[in-house]
Amino acid sequence: ELEANFSLPPMMFTNDEALALAIGLLAAQRMGLGASVPAVESARSKLELVMPPELKSRVQAVTETIRLDLQTTPSASPNEVMLTMSSATQQQRRVHMGYRSRQDSETERDFDPYGLAYRHGCWYVVGRCGLRQGLRSFRLDRVTHVALTDVHFARPPQFDAMAYLVQAIATLPRRYPFEILLKTDLFTAQHEIRDVLGVLEPCDDGVLLRGSIDDLPWMARQIAQFPFPFVIREPDELRTALQ
Repeated sequence: ELEANFSLPPMMFTNDEALALAIGLLAAQRMGLGASVPAVESARSKLELVMPPELKSRVQAVTETIRLDLQTTPSASPNEVMLTMSSATQQQRRVHMGYRSRQDSETERDFDPYGLAYRHGCWYVVGRCGLRQGLRSFRLDRVTHVALTDVHFARPPQFDAMAYLVQAIATLPRRYPFEILLKTDLFTAQHEIRDVLGVLEPCDDGVLLRGSIDDLPWMARQIAQFPFPFVIREPDELRTALQ
């Protein structure tokens, strides 16, 4: 019978590493990565057990004083769904999943996940949908169940899940298609404009902003803040809302 009588040695972190860990745990909690607040607190407590006292106090100070506002309130993301999708993406294995739409209808489908991305308070998985026979993105909090299959797939080389997601969200069909000519260069437009507004495209006269919206007054407030001149090419209703 062996008796274990030892203590764990202090884990050595630099100040930068400790700051990264503390903010990372806060971000995980804020982004819906933890199944609950206790999950994040448990991870933090385990780290603090192996930290020297001075470093532990610094991490506690960060935790108690920093607040992260990641622009929007996140939706809960089931950990098992995220872990399964991540594994499937890494191993390039097809999954079978159930999905509940915004209209509360549920469908089953085979899905080849190419990548995951966090956007505007929600986690998404992007890949090829067997039901729709094309590229699609799905919110993880609407996945009702998911299971790995033994079928493998080949992910397109250099596929960028975030780039696809940005494009997909910006070009969702809505009531009012719009086109706005921005009298500036592409770099300035990208710096000043949230890409959720639409897709930017350089042209001879400046940069074209294209997309579609349902809320004209909201869009008018966004473009009223542009620090450069612009011309609304369409629709007329947006010009009226801006006035």
